[in-house]
Amino acid sequence: MQPSESPSKDRPSTAPALAVGIPAILILAVLPFLRVGDGTSIPKLSLFLGRFHPTLLHLPVALLLLALLLELVRLPGLRRVVPSFPSTVLDSVLWLAALTGFATALAGWLLSHEGGYDAGLLDQHLWSGVATGIGAFACVLVRSFAKMRPDQAVLHRLGPALVVGTCGTMLVAAHFGGSLTHGEGYLTEYAPTPIRLLAGLPIPRDRSRERLTPIAEREAFDGVALRIFENHCTACHNPGKLKGNLKLDTYEGVLAGGQSGPVVRAGDPGSSELLKRVHLPLEDKAHMPPKGKTPLTDDEMAVLAWWIEAGVPKSGTLKARNAPVEIRVAFSRTLPEGERRVVEELQNRQASEYEATLKGLRASVPGSLRAILPGERDLEYTAAIAGTSFGDAELQKLGSVGGDLLWLDLSRTGVTDAGLKVLAKMPKLERLDLRGTAVGDDGVRALASLSNLQTLSLYGTWVTDAGLESLRGLPSLRRVYVGGTKVTEPGRDALRKARPQLLMTP
Repeated sequence: MQPSESPSKDRPSTAPALAVGIPAILILAVLPFLRVGDGTSIPKLSLFLGRFHPTLLHLPVALLLLALLLELVRLPGLRRVVPSFPSTVLDSVLWLAALTGFATALAGWLLSHEGGYDAGLLDQHLWSGVATGIGAFACVLVRSFAKMRPDQAVLHRLGPALVVGTCGTMLVAAHFGGSLTHGEGYLTEYAPTPIRLLAGLPIPRDRSRERLTPIAEREAFDGVALRIFENHCTACHNPGKLKGNLKLDTYEGVLAGGQSGPVVRAGDPGSSELLKRVHLPLEDKAHMPPKGKTPLTDDEMAVLAWWIEAGVPKSGTLKARNAPVEIRVAFSRTLPEGERRVVEELQNRQASEYEATLKGLRASVPGSLRAILPGERDLEYTAAIAGTSFGDAELQKLGSVGGDLLWLDLSRTGVTDAGLKVLAKMPKLERLDLRGTAVGDDGVRALASLSNLQTLSLYGTWVTDAGLESLRGLPSLRRVYVGGTKVTEPGRDALRKARPQLLMTP
């Protein structure tokens, strides 16, 4: 590019550029080697000033791009169609770009002491940011010398080249900055596949292209727990942005934990730091995700709690891991509406043949028989609306689908101790409601084979301490309702002592 301005009789002095530019360049050059504080604590004022970096950086970016545009319109082809401007305009833009770039680099250097970033990316961002600031001052110096020596064509060619090079360096710094803030590969995250292939970049995982499967067939980590982490956690806990030195985008990263230690303890949700953080009040600074981010829903927290209690499995489907139906239902509610609707349709198609069996059974047995989760074979049956017209004979008919029954409500029906023997054909039963029936101790003893039973309601039955004693052998039982029965307080105390984790409700 040739200079558009003619030599002035009063040549400007290079003194201001030298007086400001040289010290600024020296300071920027040594910034990456300097540290604030004693290595263990950082002055709060430094952190306060450092957090202005994201705001300041927009100024030099815009000004340097404007300087590049001003250089481009000085090209002979564009000079004919674009109005000319005084050379001082470009000088002013470059001065402002250099000064704001210096302030931005200084604030970024202070912010780098806060920690929580990938060390490699941070160094690359810091060095490229410093190089951008040095380049801006170099542009100022070269233009200043070019005005002093209008006969030196090399200086006039070097000025535009420096502007182009500085803008290129700035784009590199912006890429590393975006990777630090939003995760590595932020700039190229949505690049089309052809561009990624040409650049030698990996093809990212696109869950929208994955084959949709029924909820019960989702992998415990990859298809369930990781989906929740991707929704709320991996933006800050990934290889490019290691907040708390924690990665939650891989199974190995979750197990490795972060700077505060393990975040999950297999089999112990209560002492897992991850769940402690998500359950904190939203206003608590330690709450995760942090303020301003979308918090986990109750369903998502319940699913993660189950995953941890199940031993943080890496493989195996929800069905293979015996995930309770409540967990499968909860996870289905965490899916995007479109995906959830498609999955339900898929499950409904798969269950169409089974519906023929249920249709015949519904015609002969009063009450409500339906799938707990649309399209799945796990069933719930409620006979309460049938009242005493539902008895042992009707319960016997349910034995034909007993292997799929999980929830069974027989409250206020006519079933007896003898009829409950058919429950042995319902090994997956998790909930059983016997409120207001004539069931007694023999009926409770008939539950001995229900190893998956979790909730049992005996309210208003004829059960005594002897029947209550037989509940000791149910390994999965978590809650039992015994109000209005013949059970005494000593009987309750004896069961509490034998099963301290069992919750007995009057």
